[in-house]
Amino acid sequence: MKTAHRIASHHKRAQRADPTAAFAALARVQPLEEAQRNDLGLAYWSAWTALREGRGTEHDANTLAVALNIGLVLAERSGSAELGVPIFQRAQDALVMLGIESRRRGGVWRINPNAAENIPEALELHDQQMQACTGAQILAAMGEVRRRVVRGDVVQVEAV
Repeated sequence: MKTAHRIASHHKRAQRADPTAAFAALARVQPLEEAQRNDLGLAYWSAWTALREGRGTEHDANTLAVALNIGLVLAERSGSAELGVPIFQRAQDALVMLGIESRRRGGVWRINPNAAENIPEALELHDQQMQACTGAQILAAMGEVRRRVVRGDVVQVEAV
């Protein structure tokens, strides 16, 4: 049978603070570390390279769509939205055209001149955003993208 002091002791252990909570909170308010930025950048730059070299897939196009959607939200929330938003919108338009053209070609993804100019410009801006934004800002932008997906307000390759 449990005695009162054992029950009280168990209750104290259950309420102990998470020793890593401070680190988690700090990570949300500081910019991403270089390794984290490299991991994220590798995904969307690799997708762009695959599409540019003619070996891209719908998955690569979706990877770019996610990066461009997050970049657009971050640009909208920045102090210089008038500069960044049009860059992401042109890149999204180029990606939509890529998807339409690939459907006509039976799923073959080839880069057109519009995409060749607009998408890398947006990805370079997104790299800069990743250097400046905190983890919390990026998570908030991802949450907004999810809300827009539900409303049908984002670029989705499958919808093209």
